[in-house]
Amino acid sequence: MYKKLLEKGLYLGTDGCKGGWIAAALDHGELRIEKYRTISELIENYPQFDAFLLDMAIGLRNSSEQLRPDDTARKELCPRGSTLFPIPSRSAVYAETEEEQKQANMRTLGKSLPKQTINIIPKIREVDEFFDAHPEYKNKLLESHPELSFARLNGEVLMSKKKEAEGLKQRLDILNLYFPGIKWSEIYGKAREYKCNPDDVLDAICLAITAGLKANGLCETIPEAAKIEKDEKGLNMSLTLPKKDLAKPIKNNIEKYFKLEIFIPETHFTNLRKALQSVDAGHIGNYDCCLSYSKVIGTWRPLAGTDPFIGEEGIISEEEELKVEVTVTGSRLDETIAAIKEIHPYEEPVINVIELYRTGL
Repeated sequence: MYKKLLEKGLYLGTDGCKGGWIAAALDHGELRIEKYRTISELIENYPQFDAFLLDMAIGLRNSSEQLRPDDTARKELCPRGSTLFPIPSRSAVYAETEEEQKQANMRTLGKSLPKQTINIIPKIREVDEFFDAHPEYKNKLLESHPELSFARLNGEVLMSKKKEAEGLKQRLDILNLYFPGIKWSEIYGKAREYKCNPDDVLDAICLAITAGLKANGLCETIPEAAKIEKDEKGLNMSLTLPKKDLAKPIKNNIEKYFKLEIFIPETHFTNLRKALQSVDAGHIGNYDCCLSYSKVIGTWRPLAGTDPFIGEEGIISEEEELKVEVTVTGSRLDETIAAIKEIHPYEEPVINVIELYRTGL
């Protein structure tokens, strides 16, 4: 229901990765996944955009009295608040050694820094220096957080871990509710091409979708707009996220799965399997192309005005067919049925759609 909105402009989402940045560009309905060495290179390619969200700290404190969104966001992510790392002070970001960074943060904010934060300081510094060199982009490149965005898009915090098969699949299913057609094979292929993790790609797409929602007035900030503070460089210290009630109209689809029973001549089984693979039907954890099939006997009688693939008008036919069974998510049901009909030889394909109470997916 949100896909049309996401086709109206250029929306960018970016996540840091080894050796650079993974960028997802939703460009008037076309999704592109790209990698850049620096934020500056990315902006050179996309100097103008409708919304740009970044999974990296923007706006750095000089004292513990200044308000950043992290504590509030961490409470909302409970019990997975640890996925949101502590953000260092500006003096810590520009300190040279790890020990100096910890000491600088202790002096400024009264806390040391965990290893996870130390590891991302070079990218925090890169973003901060980018704004020094390009002040025209201040408060146009905005900070967000993929796990909190996923939680808002889902309607509740995701308890699955994003680097495990179940977590990857759950996050891909959520993205497909808002922008259908994203395939696991493409995510995995881009991760291999760019030597990054699949969750880096999913996080970038999540932020691109969130950027599109922001451009269409469907986001809000932590803290609320009236309470946003700026740092000493004039950068907003806030997180841009989907509105909390955004998922309500489509929440039920996230947990729905369907079994399809497809009756087809054996001669067309290979084409059917390729069609199902093209829409990622039968994807179970780290396995795809999962289905079962058996031989059955079908009967039918073509009525007047028909053009049967097998049989003659007015005569009952009895033929051997394959019954193919495959499980699909609710978010991909329509495109799966369309893909089947595209290759099916019958005028009236028999495709039974059965909602599942429980599934192993």
